[in-house]
Amino acid sequence: MPIHFPSDESMPESAVHLRLRTALFLVLEGKLRGRAFVGSDQFVYWDPTDPKACLAPDAFVRLGGPSGLPPSFKTWEHGAPHVAVEIISRSEASTR
Repeated sequence: MPIHFPSDESMPESAVHLRLRTALFLVLEGKLRGRAFVGSDQFVYWDPTDPKACLAPDAFVRLGGPSGLPPSFKTWEHGAPHVAVEIISRSEASTR
C-alpha cells in the first residue's frame, strides 16, 4: 500500500505572523531567486517511511534545490534544507 504524504493542513496563524512570514519569504525569494529553492509554511519530510515525521517551517532554503514547485518537500528527493526559520509568538517565547 502506498504511503500518503499530505501537502497541506489547516493551521491558524495571527495577522502579525502571516505578515512576518510573508515578508521573510519575499526577501529570501528576491535575494536567492535562481540560486536556491525557498519554501514557506510547506511540509518538509525527512523519513520516506513515516509521513508523520515532518515539520512546516515558516521559511526554509535549499541552495540549488528543485527547479519546480513541489507540493511538499521530501528530503530524499531534494536534499535537506540548508536553513529553516520558525517565527515564534510572544506566548511561545515566554514558555521557552
